[in-house]
Parts: sequence; structure tokens; C-alpha cells
Amino acid sequence: MRIISVIKKDILEGIRNYRFLIILAVFAFFAILNPVMSKYVLPELLKSQFQGISQEMMSAMVDMSQTGSIRSYLGDIYEMGMLIIIFVLCGLISSELKDKTLIMPLCSGKSFGHIIISKFAVYSSVVFFCSIFGAALNYIYSSLLFSSDLPSIVPIVKAGVLEGVFLIFIVSMLILIGTLTEKPILTGLLTLTFILISGFLGSSFKQQKFTPSGLIEEAMKLSSSSVFNTELIQNVAIILGAAIIFIILAIMRIKRLELTNR
Repeated sequence: MRIISVIKKDILEGIRNYRFLIILAVFAFFAILNPVMSKYVLPELLKSQFQGISQEMMSAMVDMSQTGSIRSYLGDIYEMGMLIIIFVLCGLISSELKDKTLIMPLCSGKSFGHIIISKFAVYSSVVFFCSIFGAALNYIYSSLLFSSDLPSIVPIVKAGVLEGVFLIFIVSMLILIGTLTEKPILTGLLTLTFILISGFLGSSFKQQKFTPSGLIEEAMKLSSSSVFNTELIQNVAIILGAAIIFIILAIMRIKRLELTNR
């Protein structure tokens, strides 16, 4: 099938331009950094700022436990990790449209649908599995520094999956907005703005669970009791459905572009 050759091309391209490596490094960096910060750095900072502070007071100010470290990791991925990933992937489609590098695959018989679907499949898979890997790595490393206070690994897997779905949604947005702007930086800024505004509105109107950011909020609960909660499954289905709609719209949009006359 022609789409297989397109997927192979995108995989080789992701390896060659270090996108895969950067994404993996982002998750690994925060997964290892947060337990170290929680265990060693933050207590020393508090001691230097508040002379004579007791262990009980420090514990009240900062959650220095395995659960607290994992929640800090998930929060950092949402805040800083998401920012890095957005600007690493903001040129997925927009750069190719800007540089007119899509002409060659089109001339070799590939379709617009193959190109868009391939990029979505490859990079969605990468961010999804890196998300699960990062959550597992953070869990293992924090277990070495703190006493384990989670009943099982189920909340970690759940958190990694929800975070992965959130990032899949972001990849779909980057692809759609890239076909509209054809400018990588603008694509990244618009995607980031949408995620932040939707999260703010969802929080303001108590409807966070229906926004992409609500997946991160649910992940940070680290709860294993509601893995098969109907409401959560519906929310995941809505977010994935929206991502699929974005990809369909991106294909429709790119078919209207005159790639050779700009």
C-alpha cells in the first residue's frame, strides 16, 4: 500500500531530524528531574529560606511523597513539556507547505490523505507511547527515592494513557492549523493559545472534564477506582473524535491549496 511507504518516510524523517529523540528526552528529563527536585532540592530551598523549619512544616508546604512527585511530573508535562512538544511539531505540515516540499510525494503518486494520515499516525503514536513511558519511568524512579504510596501501577498507566490522548489531540490541532496558516511558529502559538483558553474556560465554568486539559486533571488524581468510569470514557471518545474530525478537515483544506502557484 502507498500509505505504508509514506509512513516509512515519516518515521525516517522523524529519526533524521531528531524529533523522536527530542520528544522522548522531554518525557525522560521531567520523569527523572521531578523526584530529585522533590526529594533533595525543594527541602534545601525551604531550609535556606525559612531557618529552623521543621519536617512537618515542610511536608505541609510541599508534598514530598511519591504521589506528590508524580503529580508534579504530570503538571510539568502539561505546562513545560507541552510547550516544547508543540514547537517541535509545529512544522509538521506548515513547514512543508511553506517550503513546497509536498510537491514531490504528490508527483510520485501519494495522495493528500496519505500524507496527512501518515503524519498523524506516526507522531500520535510517538507522543502516546512516550507519555506512557515517561509516566512509568517517573513511577519507577520516584519509588527508589520515596516509599511507595500507590496501591498499584494502574493509576500510572491510566495517567500515561490520558496524557497520551491529550497530546494526540494536540498533534491533530497542529496539523489542521498548519494547513490554515502555513507558518510553523504561528501554528504553534495558535495551538497553545487554544489549549490554554479552553482549559481556562473549562475551569471557570466548572466544565474542565469536557476539555482536553480535563484529561490532565483526571490523570493527576492518580485514581484507580474509576478506570472504566463511563463519564471518563465518554470524554476520551469526544477528544479522540474531535482529533479525527480535525484530520478530516485538514485533508479537505489541503486539497483546496494550489501548491505550485504560491
